[in-house]
Amino acid sequence: MIVKLILLSCIFLCVIGCTPDETHESDVDLIRTFHDQRTTFDKLITMIQTDRGLERVDYDWTLPEPPPISQERLAQYRKLLKSVGCVRGFENFKGKDEIVFIASASGMATGGSSKGYHYSEIAPSPLVEDLDSYRPGAYRSYAAFHHIEGNWHLIYEYDD
Repeated sequence: MIVKLILLSCIFLCVIGCTPDETHESDVDLIRTFHDQRTTFDKLITMIQTDRGLERVDYDWTLPEPPPISQERLAQYRKLLKSVGCVRGFENFKGKDEIVFIASASGMATGGSSKGYHYSEIAPSPLVEDLDSYRPGAYRSYAAFHHIEGNWHLIYEYDD
């Protein structure tokens, strides 16, 4: 009986974990924050482009570890990221032409979703009108973007 309960619990958690969640802030709220904090976002872009080799800053870890910046600079990043509502930090794995600021993340490393801000001089795809309701149909893992202005977009990523 206990084995059946554990098995059913695992299946339930897998099913829950395999569907896009609704725990992220709305597009409207994120865009409002972006406009209210635009100066801080621009400062973060300048910092990231200056600090070559820093790929990820989260609230309690970095890549690489140890980071190629001072502890004071790292503290400045975390303070600014918190002020724009991105305590999960930023990632810049693909070089200096794409930076993602993570406003929220849900799930585990093997699957989940995140939503935030995307900065790139190259227009991302697909561009959609509403990330809150967008689902691409048959695709289980995807990223979608909503243009804010200039090189800025909202991003929603789902990984099955």
